Amino acid sequence: TTMASTIQVHVKHNKTLYKDISINLSQPSQVFKAQLFTLTGVPVDRQKVIIKGKPLADDVLMSTVKLKPNMTLMLMGSSEAIPEAPAVETVFVEDLPEEEQLGALMGNRFSAGLTNLGNTCYMNSTLQCLRVVEPLRTLLESYGADSEAPTPDSSHRLTLATKNVMAEITRKTSKPVSPYMFLNVLREAFPTFAQQQNGIYSQQDAEECWTQLLYTLRTRLGEPMVDLFGIDTKTELVCEGAPDEKEVYNTTNYVMKCNITIDVNHLHEGLKLALKEDREKRSTTLGADAMFTGTAKLTKLPKYLTVQMMRFNTKRNNDGEFVKQKILRSVSFPMVLDVFDMCDAAYQEEIKDARESLREMEEVKAGLHGGEAAAAAASGDAMEVEKPTPSRVTGQYELVAVLTHKGRSSDAGHYVGWVREEEQQQKDAAASAEQNAAKRSKKGDDGAPGWVKFDDDTVSAVTSDEVLRLHGGGDWHMGYLFLYRAKLG
Repeated sequence: TTMASTIQVHVKHNKTLYKDISINLSQPSQVFKAQLFTLTGVPVDRQKVIIKGKPLADDVLMSTVKLKPNMTLMLMGSSEAIPEAPAVETVFVEDLPEEEQLGALMGNRFSAGLTNLGNTCYMNSTLQCLRVVEPLRTLLESYGADSEAPTPDSSHRLTLATKNVMAEITRKTSKPVSPYMFLNVLREAFPTFAQQQNGIYSQQDAEECWTQLLYTLRTRLGEPMVDLFGIDTKTELVCEGAPDEKEVYNTTNYVMKCNITIDVNHLHEGLKLALKEDREKRSTTLGADAMFTGTAKLTKLPKYLTVQMMRFNTKRNNDGEFVKQKILRSVSFPMVLDVFDMCDAAYQEEIKDARESLREMEEVKAGLHGGEAAAAAASGDAMEVEKPTPSRVTGQYELVAVLTHKGRSSDAGHYVGWVREEEQQQKDAAASAEQNAAKRSKKGDDGAPGWVKFDDDTVSAVTSDEVLRLHGGGDWHMGYLFLYRAKLG
């Protein structure tokens, strides 16, 4: 006889009985525990599932567990945070798990990769790119399990799952992380990510995952998320047939679009093109539908700017069906992006002083004459000059992550995350001349350090030159989402 692929059981937690929970017997126990997290809010690391008096082990297939239909399991564990120890204990290398010992001895070179759980590279690459946003990790660290009571909703559970997976992948280890809990909660919050074809989970669009995650975190983490990622724009629509008829509206988005046409060769050109939005609408002056010319300007910039290369559009195929097609055109992108000319005049005036401050700091750093700080440095009195921490956006951004797509369809192909690792840069700079020379020779280029490629659970060092080659023009990995960090002044 063939064993059933699923089985339904009941789970009792405290005084609540959760009935008819479906268990996929072909999946490991972490998936079942992730289901329990979505139902009860008890994090996986605090769960103790009792089956016939014995605890359910981790990393076992549910098909090997002696389960019967409609049997009742016991869940022990609290959704409330466990009190923290008063001090951090010193951990010695020999006390670390075996998979982390090598990383510690080698200088903990890379953060953890993520296991592909079945067409989940869209999710893995999104998480790896967003992990580089240190202020986001700080916000998540302060978010507690008791932030929602008494019944956690899906946005609360997804925020908690994001907090947990970010903490896991930030660790330097050679062992990949299996994000079962995050995936389960993501699919609960957004069922589109649970779509299947012939019993296999479908590939999804990484941009949809990225955007939905940011909007969800915004609902739970509040205004600081807007400061980190929010892009304010003011759009003015002018009727072509009646120029005195105008309409102005303001919006906040979390992604800036880069349109691709035959005339677009560089990211900056595509960004400016996307800010032009002509549309047909009703004209009150003409009493008929008319074309309105739309021009958008940036009125507030974030600390982290997300840019989407509009590589996919929809067209009708020979069968009359609408399908997505990919634009393979090569569009170059910079390591430093300046969007000052896309801001409206009032905002340009607002950030002008910050830009000047940034220019002076960079001139001092380069050894050029840059005002009082440079003069003091030249005279040996640099310590007398007060150096406030830069905190104002300037319109200039530096690239810190790229999410790429390889293939011809957003619903197929493969996604990879390419992340700039600050710690890796510092370690490389401090390495011996012999080590650096060997590294450059091995890479066969200038060996500019600091970038890491996260191809699911395969993690490897790459150079900035390799990242700049992700501009498209063929079937190789090409940039789809770009994350730029503000250069503050």
